[in-house]
Amino acid sequence: MVSVPAHSAPQSSRRIVALDGLRGVAALMVLFHHTLLTLPDFANYEWGRPGATDHGVVEWLLIRTPLRLLWAGQERALLFFVLSGFVLGLPWLQGRAAPYGRFLLGRFCRIYPPYLAAMLVAAVGSVVLGGVRLDRATVYFNQLGWSFHLSWLAFPSIVAILNNPSSRYMNEAVWSLVWEARVALIFPFIVIPIVRWRNTGIGLVLLVLAIVRHLGTVLMPPSLNEVLNVPQDTFYYAEYFVLGTAVAANRDAIAAWFGRSDQHAGPCCLIAGCLICWLPWPWHHDQIIGIGAAIILASIAGSDRVGSWLGRPSFIWLGRQSYSLFLIHLPVIMAVIIAFHGSVPVAACVAIVPLAIAVAEGFHRWVERPSVALAQHLTGYSRRPKPIARSIAASAGAIAAP
Repeated sequence: MVSVPAHSAPQSSRRIVALDGLRGVAALMVLFHHTLLTLPDFANYEWGRPGATDHGVVEWLLIRTPLRLLWAGQERALLFFVLSGFVLGLPWLQGRAAPYGRFLLGRFCRIYPPYLAAMLVAAVGSVVLGGVRLDRATVYFNQLGWSFHLSWLAFPSIVAILNNPSSRYMNEAVWSLVWEARVALIFPFIVIPIVRWRNTGIGLVLLVLAIVRHLGTVLMPPSLNEVLNVPQDTFYYAEYFVLGTAVAANRDAIAAWFGRSDQHAGPCCLIAGCLICWLPWPWHHDQIIGIGAAIILASIAGSDRVGSWLGRPSFIWLGRQSYSLFLIHLPVIMAVIIAFHGSVPVAACVAIVPLAIAVAEGFHRWVERPSVALAQHLTGYSRRPKPIARSIAASAGAIAAP
């Protein structure tokens, strides 16, 4: 057995609980991202439009320095995908995976009812409050917000979690949920070669996913692409789930490496992963970001020191309501934009954060928790699991979004 120092050897329960904390941090990134897009500087920067000037120290720090990760959009989504691959692959790698049907039933009950409830709120809000372009609003509201009119074509898009152009404006944040749901359909088939052949299986799966995605791009008619929201991209985003599963498959070796290393190895890897996610890579940008996200995850899974930072009660609390925050924060932001006729003051922008968190807490209690209970009942999940199983279940049960 490898002897590891106490400062680096991660306790299993703490390591898994730290993933709740990571999910809480990522949920805050989602909220910060969409909140800041109500301000012209940040919206113009995001869309590469004229007017993305740094009017003050705060804007400069959040746009030009690594602090941009606090409100990064695409980077946050890829981190969620990598995290989902870790927590979904863990039961398979530990030999306790649920049968395919029960796995899908659990994911459906866990994801779908809160999603429908949030989309109902967004649809009603867009009809009652929206439907008008606001000249003083940022490009975010006028291109992806409640400035559009409801079409009957939106209903099949909502029900099937397609998020195609007919419904995308209602709750733009759910674009990443589309890929979470689709990858769930194929995830058991992805993870089987990894369970059998470990790192060789990881390489094989990544190669097959790239080939299938290319074939889908060539063969899929453009008309279906728009209606079904580019279904072949399921195989593209599945690659990031594989990166997370790769961390899970090698977590013992990762923990052993951190145990043999200096106590600063964990924080250094965390910083390195964040820098990789921040830098503007000219080629294969998303793939490199995914590697950076995997390094961040490895530092949390392997270093007890890093894990303890994210194991704080406030982060864990945020992590356990992160799905609710992911689903419901956009309607709050859209309502605030409309209340101020498009020109949101900085003070109101700041106030969105606690307001959205408070609304998400209510949504978590009255919508998400019953959905979790339904998933547990239908899949036969024990209501009193052992501590580590409880932590794993809490981590594996949540989505990542945004």
